[in-house]
Amino acid sequence: MNALALGAFLLVVGGPGLLAVSAAPRLPWLDRLLLALPVGLAAFPAVVLALRALHLPLDVRLLAAIGAAAAILAAGFFRGARAEPSPPPRRRGFALGAALVAAALAGTMYHGATRYPWLEDDDPWQHAAAARYVALHGRTAQPPGEARASIVLEPYPPYYAALMGVLHQANPDLEDVLKFFNALVVGISVLAAFFAFEAMSGSAAAALAAAALLAVCPAYMSHFIWAQTLAVPCFLAAAWALAGGSAAGGARSAGFWLTAALVWASTVVQPSSAAASGLLLALAAAVVGLVSRARREPAPWRPLAAVAAAGAASLATWGLLSRAQLQAYATTPGVFRGGAGADTSGGLVYGFLDVVLANRFDKIDQGTGLGWATAALAAAGVAATILAARPSARATLRPWALVLVAWTAVALVGIEGNALPLKLFPHRFWVYLAIPAAALAAEGARACTAWLREGRARFAAAAALVVAAFATNVGPRLWLQDTAWPPGSAWSDMQHAAGYAHVAAVLPRWTRVLTLCFRDEFLVGLDLAAEPWDPALAPLRARLATASGEEVIGFARARRYQYLLVDAACVDRLGRDGARALVDRLRGTGQVELALDDPGALLVRVAGVGQAAPLPVAAP
Repeated sequence: MNALALGAFLLVVGGPGLLAVSAAPRLPWLDRLLLALPVGLAAFPAVVLALRALHLPLDVRLLAAIGAAAAILAAGFFRGARAEPSPPPRRRGFALGAALVAAALAGTMYHGATRYPWLEDDDPWQHAAAARYVALHGRTAQPPGEARASIVLEPYPPYYAALMGVLHQANPDLEDVLKFFNALVVGISVLAAFFAFEAMSGSAAAALAAAALLAVCPAYMSHFIWAQTLAVPCFLAAAWALAGGSAAGGARSAGFWLTAALVWASTVVQPSSAAASGLLLALAAAVVGLVSRARREPAPWRPLAAVAAAGAASLATWGLLSRAQLQAYATTPGVFRGGAGADTSGGLVYGFLDVVLANRFDKIDQGTGLGWATAALAAAGVAATILAARPSARATLRPWALVLVAWTAVALVGIEGNALPLKLFPHRFWVYLAIPAAALAAEGARACTAWLREGRARFAAAAALVVAAFATNVGPRLWLQDTAWPPGSAWSDMQHAAGYAHVAAVLPRWTRVLTLCFRDEFLVGLDLAAEPWDPALAPLRARLATASGEEVIGFARARRYQYLLVDAACVDRLGRDGARALVDRLRGTGQVELALDDPGALLVRVAGVGQAAPLPVAAP
């Protein structure tokens, strides 16, 4: 069924992306097609907000129709514009090579994510509940009276959950939707990096080398399912627009507003990424503006103006949240303290070797370390950039080389936040260190071979250095991404998680199951129908120790639950004797029968409840 969902993804994301790319300076057709995906991901938040303003549902059919219309409009714009000469075959080969790297990374991430029959850690289960809610109800904002379905629905930025929920409407296997499309977005981020690096360096070969090094950098993205996965390609798409000069035409040009829109998108997808992206892109625009002004180039501050316009729009977007919503966001357990927006750095202060070496034993949400060869080449790139900044060489200095050095410095300070008086999500700055480090490593390979006079020898030597750096990181990178990750800290033990996986394996998908003591998002993440947004669940669980069997059975029947699940969480909450008494009260009604007796979960069938209904498509 992922074929249908993949087609929906290409329409929902690629259609608006093609239309947005038509606003950029003329591009070869291959670049337009490849850029449509990362730019379309950045356009998705705007589409979600537009549908909400128009009181239209998040319906995959509606979004696919919008995407198809956008693609048709884009085709008309492209035909009407003066054709851009096709790049030489070698340049097309580099672009296709970047697409292959992106596909290989996506495949690696998907393979790693499917090595176990659960979602990993804690955040992905929340995203599963949020995506399920969007798929069923076609909205990201819950009405008054419902329980909080997930901490990653509003007032948390809901765009990642919205994307997964819409795709879930095209594929009933939610677990696979999350794993497949999360991995695909990771791959697309590397594709965006190639175009950003090419715009920064002016070399497609260097951009391909940097993209390949980024793909195997341990500090870059993992297959962890969270909103940062969407934020990073948005950031790189914005960097591409800024570095490619899309904003140079000023406020009257479409490229200026495309740049502003992409920068805005990078600041609204996820809280920690919003802060990092906004800071780094504003710094880039300022550095480019200063260099352009020193060279007396016309309109040096237009990129900074585009970033400022994006910042104003970003503040307005965040400001759309009411005071009450913001207060709820700040006080909800887990949002800033141990949850979707929290600082997960654990107070670590990283040493020199933590930065330079590739660590196999690492955190699953965000790896650390650059790899010694990549770090050495990046250091050479920094040195070459600083030497190029001498007065005698400034005429040939590329402003974006300075930007990469500045980004590296900021990211190093960012990851060391626990050693400083102020910090901003230190652990999550690693991805923003990996990006400039990969680009500087490619520059370093060129700088280390610049002494060779013959062009082919110079290219071969630089390629050999890149391949060596790539090879030193492949092992640690694959090891971490292909290792079975644990299902999170909420489970009592692995036997508990295995019991739930067993239940999911023996029941048809989206069978209605009521877990009496545990959290509903863990059932949703295993493709079982639970409703964490039901406000009646919490009161039932609060009186579970004294509730009669008839009351529990009546509750289940009223909500069409086919099965009741008693697990280790009941032992934790009620004690062993209390959990046994609960089971006895249920059996004493004569209205349940044992369906599965697993060491991690006891499943009983509720008599008289029909089969589970198929997943409905969101209705207006």
